Amino acid sequence: MNNCMRCNRELKDPAALYGWRCALALGLDKSSQTDVTIAQKLLNQLGYRDTDGRKLKEDGIYGAKTAYANALLSWPPWLVDLFISKKDKKFINEELNDEERALMYRDPFGAQKIKNARDIAFEKGMQIYGEELYDLDDIEANAFRHAYWNAIGTFDIGAKRTKAFTDAHEAGYSGPSTDMDFYNNDKGREIALMYMAEINKPSVGRPEDIPKSFLYYGVSIPLTGNHYENLALMVKTAADQGNGVVLMWLR
Repeated sequence: MNNCMRCNRELKDPAALYGWRCALALGLDKSSQTDVTIAQKLLNQLGYRDTDGRKLKEDGIYGAKTAYANALLSWPPWLVDLFISKKDKKFINEELNDEERALMYRDPFGAQKIKNARDIAFEKGMQIYGEELYDLDDIEANAFRHAYWNAIGTFDIGAKRTKAFTDAHEAGYSGPSTDMDFYNNDKGREIALMYMAEINKPSVGRPEDIPKSFLYYGVSIPLTGNHYENLALMVKTAADQGNGVVLMWLR
């Protein structure tokens, strides 16, 4: 037996997400089944863009640079849950703290991007530093992971929303290790903002004269291609400067 995601009543069909009355109220069919496509239609009906949760402008045109771009929105839990797979629900229940879960329901699209950034940072960190060292705290690999996580997040959803999620991740912790994490999170956001500023510099002159890279601590950072890889190079370059120069680790 499972419960309706809208009214919490028990359902006879173990595969159903809604009772038939709630399904009809939501504009779904009597099968009580739903999926991400239906959830996206519901979001559009509510006036939000289904790819990132931004509010539509009054004239119906999507605007990436509107005041809504960095807004933390409030969604009913049943609507957010439409976008969450069983695998992700397990992660949410077992890995996130109360503050992270609460923030996820305020900004579900940001949560998806931050989860993606976390996964990429873990994978890249293991490639660079080796899996046997990567679960240890307070070392260079940990500093890289936090900074790179925040760099990707900032590139995808902005520094403000990224800070909200990564600050929430540290809720309930204190001491030197937590101070180190906050410090490297902040540096990762700074690195992304620097990279984005270089990308967005006004183009002057002939196309062949437009810079394709810039120097960061003597290392050439590409401005084209895979932006995540370019950010990884910046963060690794920062780590290579030594403890305390850009990033910081305790041992």
